Amino acid sequence: MPLLLAVLICTLKFVAGEPNNLIVIPLDKQYVPIYRGEDVVAYKTAYFGDIFVGSPSLEFSVVFDTGSGHVFLPSVKCESEACRAHRRYNESASSSAIQLDHEGLWAGGERDEVAISFGTGEVIGNFVEEAVCLNGKLTDGACARVRIVTANQMTDEPFQNFHFDGVIGLGLANLAVDSQFSFFEQMARSGENFVPQFGYFLSERDDVASEICFGGHDARHMRSSLQWTPVHDPHKGFWQVKILRVTVNGEEWSRAPPQAYYTIGYR
Repeated sequence: MPLLLAVLICTLKFVAGEPNNLIVIPLDKQYVPIYRGEDVVAYKTAYFGDIFVGSPSLEFSVVFDTGSGHVFLPSVKCESEACRAHRRYNESASSSAIQLDHEGLWAGGERDEVAISFGTGEVIGNFVEEAVCLNGKLTDGACARVRIVTANQMTDEPFQNFHFDGVIGLGLANLAVDSQFSFFEQMARSGENFVPQFGYFLSERDDVASEICFGGHDARHMRSSLQWTPVHDPHKGFWQVKILRVTVNGEEWSRAPPQAYYTIGYR
């Protein structure tokens, strides 16, 4: 059965369906300046919301990144300015944490590390299996056990300037080291009550909150019916769709290629 993607360009909401125990997370918005020399030439935006990790459950702010496949948080072992600017995760203080190497349980000695690129930055860290929840309660359909990367090193650019602590990759499982590192894949396996769908609403106004929802969509943000299309080359791990033509006000855009591919997401 092919993977399907629902695209609503007018609301920038995707991968959505009928709600079932809908989990809605409000998103904060940060304008990050882009410099050319000493001058600010533009701004890029970052949308982030709160999750809960470990036992006892601690709150972290994360970007829900559709263009990557891993979960990472800064570790208390990281002493750089980029890490100290954020809340840091302590695996030793969590009773639900399981320390891992790449192939499974850590048997002592030197632990495996992994280096992962995120946009213009990079993190280097260890593996931990941990409870990750979308709300503050251990609720069926809101939590999953996921293998996360605890960052012992984070580059100052761009992480020191970001307001959020870490990243949850929402790409398909093939973007991760294996499916146990894929948050969305593990959420889909977590229980019968979770509908394996998520949707974004990105507000055009700063005074109206953006949000991400899991387990369906928020119908209040709908401007038209859902339209489904197959994901192109899902083995690559991206929410990518084939574009056959582009029309503007009913007229075909002459500069559009005969066929193009568009990845739903941002980095």
